[in-house]
Amino acid sequence: MELPESLHRWRDWLAWFGADLQPEVGALVRRLHPLLGAFLGTRLAGTQEPAGLGNLNRRGPYDRLLASEWLLAHDMPDEFLRRAAAGEHLFLAPPTHAPQADRLIVALFDAGPFQLGAPRLAHLALWILLARRARDAGGELRWGILQGAPALREATEVSHLRSLLKARTYDGATAEHLHTWQTWLAEHAPRPGECWRIGGHDDEGGAGGSGAAPVWTHTVRISPALTENSIDVHLRAGRAERTQRVALPEPAAAVRLLKGGFQLETLVSAAAPGVSPHRLATLYPPQISLGGTHVAVPMLDEPGVMLFHVPKAKEIHTAKARRNLWPTGAQPLAAAFYRKRYCALLSHEGVLHLWMPSHIDTRPRPSREVLDAPPGRRGLLPAARLYGRNGEFFCMLDCSGRLVYWRMGAAPIGSTDDAQTQCLATQVFGMAQVDDSQLIYLRNDEGILVLCRWSGAGAHERMGLGSASDVTEVLFGAGALWRAQFGACAVRRGELAEQVWTVFKPAVQGDAGEFGSTEVRLPPGWRAIGIAQVLDSSVLRLVTLDASRTRLALHGGPSDEVLYTSASPIVQHTVSVVGDLVALLTEDRTLIVYSIKERLIRTQVSGRGEDHVAA
Repeated sequence: MELPESLHRWRDWLAWFGADLQPEVGALVRRLHPLLGAFLGTRLAGTQEPAGLGNLNRRGPYDRLLASEWLLAHDMPDEFLRRAAAGEHLFLAPPTHAPQADRLIVALFDAGPFQLGAPRLAHLALWILLARRARDAGGELRWGILQGAPALREATEVSHLRSLLKARTYDGATAEHLHTWQTWLAEHAPRPGECWRIGGHDDEGGAGGSGAAPVWTHTVRISPALTENSIDVHLRAGRAERTQRVALPEPAAAVRLLKGGFQLETLVSAAAPGVSPHRLATLYPPQISLGGTHVAVPMLDEPGVMLFHVPKAKEIHTAKARRNLWPTGAQPLAAAFYRKRYCALLSHEGVLHLWMPSHIDTRPRPSREVLDAPPGRRGLLPAARLYGRNGEFFCMLDCSGRLVYWRMGAAPIGSTDDAQTQCLATQVFGMAQVDDSQLIYLRNDEGILVLCRWSGAGAHERMGLGSASDVTEVLFGAGALWRAQFGACAVRRGELAEQVWTVFKPAVQGDAGEFGSTEVRLPPGWRAIGIAQVLDSSVLRLVTLDASRTRLALHGGPSDEVLYTSASPIVQHTVSVVGDLVALLTEDRTLIVYSIKERLIRTQVSGRGEDHVAA
C-alpha cells in the first residue's frame, strides 16, 4: 500500500501494520503530532562538548594550541611572539555537539485501569511519535510502565510496541510510583533531554523533584470525550498547555490494535493442507454443496471434477478426495450439487446428458430458441437439482435469461420434442438453490423487479422489489432465512466503475411481507461477489474482492473488514448462498475454503498435482 505523503515521516513504523490498519494508525498519529511541539533536549543541554580532533584553525583558546607551537615558546621565544602577533599560531578546532544524554527521550506510561481501552490507542500513537522524535534529534526513545519495576525498555521493534499494549494492571499510578521512578532514573540513567509522563492525572505527585531527580518535561492526560468514539488528549510542557480532541479508529480496527493484531493473521483449521492428485483447472469457479461439506473443482488434464471434503474447524483428519469423470469429449454447460453428489449438464454430439457419477439421463438438445447454452463458453451457467413430491428436476438459467428445467427420467431417449424443456420464467437476472427442494430467482416482470421462490412440489411465491430498470448484476445470501421466509438479495444497477449495490432483506424477522433495503457503495476497485450473514441473521454484509484480486473483505457495515489476503491472485470464487463458506481458486491452482463466521481457513489444497509436489 502506498502511504500518502503526509505519513511518510512514520512509514518505518506504519510498515508494522497491515494495509487495512495503516490508514487508521496513520490518522491517529497525524492528529496527535501537532501537540508535541519542538524538541527541548538541545535547549536543556547547556555547554557544548568537543567531539574528536576536527580541524586546525588560526584562532582559538590557548589551551588548544598545538604542542609544536609550545615547543617554539620554549626554544625560540621571539619566534613564538612574532607568530602570535601575526596570527600564525595553529589551534585545534574540534567539532562540538550536545551531550548524548540530552537527546534521550524517556516515556513512562500509566497502564492502570483508567488507561485501558481507548486511551491505549493514544499510547500507541504517542509511542510512535516519540520514537520518530528521538530519531530526528539523533537520540533514542526508552520507555517504561509507571506501575512496574523501574527499567527502561527499547523502542526499535514491533515486539516492543506489543509489549506496551500487553502491559495492564488494576493499580492506579500513585505519587509513590512517580518518586520511585525519579529516584531510579537519577541513579541509573543519563539525564534525558525530555521525560514524558503519559496517562494519569496531574495530582499524582506532580512534576519536579529534589536534587538530581529528573523533572517531567511533558505530562499527557488522556480522557474520554463527550462526543462518541473520540478522546481528549491534554499536553502540558512547562507553562504551555495544549488540548486535542482525537477521533478513534473504527471499533473492529481498534480491537485488533489493542490485541496486538497488527497484521491480518488468518487462522487455519486443524486439518493439514492437502494436495490434489490431479491438476486443478482455473476455467470454472469451484462449487460448494448445500451443506458446506464438499467442494468440486474441475480437473485440467481429464474430463471431470475433483470432489474435496471440507473438514470442520477442529477435525484433524479429512476424507480422501474423489475423482468424478464424465464422458470424454463432453462439454459441461452447468453443474450443481444434489445433496452430497455432484451433477452436471453435458453437451455431447448433439444431445444433452443430465449426468451424475452413477447415472446419466440423456435428452435431445433443444433448439437455440428454447435453450441458449452454446458449448465451449467460458464458465458454467447457474443450475439447481431439486427434489419434490412431483419428482426430481434439473433447472438451469441460460444465456438469454430463460430459466428452464427438465423432469428427471420423464423423457424417452431419442425424442426431439422441444416441449420436454420446460420454461419456468424469462427475463431472469439470476438464480440460486437454497435447499434440496427450492430455488430462488430475480426477474423483470413488466418493469417490476420480482423475487420468486419455486419448489419441486409446485409452490410458487413472488415478492416485488421495485423497478427493474438498469439491473446489471444480482447476488443471493442469508441461507438460514430462506428456510422459513424470503431471505436476502443484492442488486447492482448500471455499469459505474465504483460499484453501488442495494441490499434487500426482510424488514421484520419472521414476516415475509415486507422488505427493507440498504445502499452499499464500494471503494474504487472493489467488487461484490456474495452476501454473508455476520453475527446473526439480522446483520448482512457484502463479500468483496479488491482490484488486485488478493484481498477478501466485508463491506456494508459500520466498518469494513479484510478477512483474508492471498499470496497469489484469486482467479475464481464462489460464495455459498446458504452457508458462510467462500471457495477461492488462485492463479497458482490452490483451492482455499474460508469460513466467514469462524474467521478461519477450513481447507487448503494445492492443485498443481502430486508430481509437481514430489519434484
